[in-house]
Amino acid sequence: TQALAVLALVCTAKQPHDVFDMDEIKELTTELKKRQYRNGTVENLKTTTLVLQALFASQSEADEDNFDEEKALKQILRSQKDGSFGNVPNIYYALPVLQCRSLVNISSSHCKAPVIDGNSMSICLFSAASL
Repeated sequence: TQALAVLALVCTAKQPHDVFDMDEIKELTTELKKRQYRNGTVENLKTTTLVLQALFASQSEADEDNFDEEKALKQILRSQKDGSFGNVPNIYYALPVLQCRSLVNISSSHCKAPVIDGNSMSICLFSAASL
């Protein structure tokens, strides 16, 4: 899918000795944003999570007129059944998104402990009550 292509291109662009034209990534993410349905999804759960990962990895600017990230995240959370996302691939793709991350970001984080101050929480850490 196009989302996987964006993730691969972002990973390539982050390599220390690679010079890459980020305009191509921007064009691809613009196309991805156009595929969101009114309910917040992009085709299905897996595709929605991959598109969000691509947007997070590419550090695409917020563009609520063309893609509503919050609505997409809420739809992902609503798709949970019995505390999971139905199958292992869906869980695999959804978990990074719940922290506004992508598999590209996670691979470079080396599992550092999160730093949380008492005054701020990430938009991606939804409480069940807010839905």
